[in-house]
Amino acid sequence: MNLKEIIKCFLDHRKDVVEKRIRYDLRKAKERAHILEGLK
Repeated sequence: MNLKEIIKCFLDHRKDVVEKRIRYDLRKAKERAHILEGLK
């Protein structure tokens, strides 16, 4: 593996991690919004 391939693998991994974190945060925010809407 050369440096270019290593950097590409690292960036692909970071992209996956960030996407999963965003999906998790969005799901949690939707769940909280649903609860808060029910309390009105």
